[in-house]
Amino acid sequence: MEKGYDAGKKVSGIKRHIAVDMQGLPHALAVTTADVTDRKGCLLALERDRDNLGAIQKVLADGGYIHG
Repeated sequence: MEKGYDAGKKVSGIKRHIAVDMQGLPHALAVTTADVTDRKGCLLALERDRDNLGAIQKVLADGGYIHG
């Protein structure tokens, strides 16, 4: 995997986007280059594992996942 650059954090590397349930168990995962926005990485993880997620009622996320 290529490494990207996140100008906001001034680091090169990768990001891990993980959707967990209320017990902290992972249900969706995407690994992206650092230049991919949090929002796009989250959507990639959720779309990739859509068939395994069932009926999601709520998603709680920090501000980085709302804008971008």
